[in-house]
Amino acid sequence: MNDEHLPQHSAFRFHGSWQEFARIAFPNLLLTIVTLGIYRFWATTREREYLWGKTDFIDERLEWSGRVAGSSFLLVLSWRFSSSACRSLSFNW
Repeated sequence: MNDEHLPQHSAFRFHGSWQEFARIAFPNLLLTIVTLGIYRFWATTREREYLWGKTDFIDERLEWSGRVAGSSFLLVLSWRFSSSACRSLSFNW
């Protein structure tokens, strides 16, 4: 028997639609623009939750269990603030 003509089955299956994703992605885009990129962390989390939640791997639904995006934002913000403060202090000497 020739295996070339058998259909290839993937272990991954996606059950979402572009219309559902657009309802998440479009407001995320607008909020990211309005907040000058600050909302980007929360937008990424919402999109990943949707994409992972609509994906099956060997008949098991995936689950996004990533950290809350706000904590990542606060970490980046505090690092940038501290590095700019150190630079400004070093120029004053």
